[in-house]
Amino acid sequence: MSSNDSAEVIRQCLQVLDSITSDSSVPRNIRRSVNEIMDILNNESEP
Repeated sequence: MSSNDSAEVIRQCLQVLDSITSDSSVPRNIRRSVNEIMDILNNESEP
């Protein structure tokens, strides 16, 4: 998998995760965890 493919997969994941955080029917603890996951995925310094 090339880095472009990886970046595209991460971008798609972030879009789905963002929709979860915007959904008020999702429990708060789940949205909080999703925000943490999004922070990790957005951290480009990690491999």
